[in-house]
Amino acid sequence: MTFRSNFLIEAVTGTSWVFMNLGFYLLIYKKTGDIAGWEQHQFFVFIATTILITLKMRVRDVFMGLPR
Repeated sequence: MTFRSNFLIEAVTGTSWVFMNLGFYLLIYKKTGDIAGWEQHQFFVFIATTILITLKMRVRDVFMGLPR
């Protein structure tokens, strides 16, 4: 039961952090056109790539039984 609880807590926490960060970036881009030459869509493609790579690494670790 501890494993299930820990898994759910980690999933909810991780998802919450992703959405809070995306909300923060949306707020920044609402006030400005670009940041250091990066327009909103370019920045979000970069962030999405980072999230997908991190997700792939975590899934790999789960199936290979490696610690984070």
